[in-house]
Amino acid sequence: MSQKPNTRLCGAGQYSILKIRIANSSASIGQSGGFRLIAAANNEAGEIVALYIYPKRGPKGIGDISDSYRNELIKEFIKERNDKKLIVLDVLNELSEIVH
Repeated sequence: MSQKPNTRLCGAGQYSILKIRIANSSASIGQSGGFRLIAAANNEAGEIVALYIYPKRGPKGIGDISDSYRNELIKEFIKERNDKKLIVLDVLNELSEIVH
């Protein structure tokens, strides 16, 4: 299945799971050959959580992650969020514990 850049992959409760293309600034190959960021976004709370980032090309390049691996990332994120094991980096670059 062909996906558009910056695609909403699925929903997980109040979160949308996104695949975001990021250009590799050290190589002139554009976004299509750069990195992929799998993220969970909650528009209501104004949160975005990076779940996984991987290169598209190169010796450690990954064509795409499987649906089962993506689902494991989501499960792990939800568990860690529920267990309050996540940290927040605010716009002032101060670390604080999540208080949900």
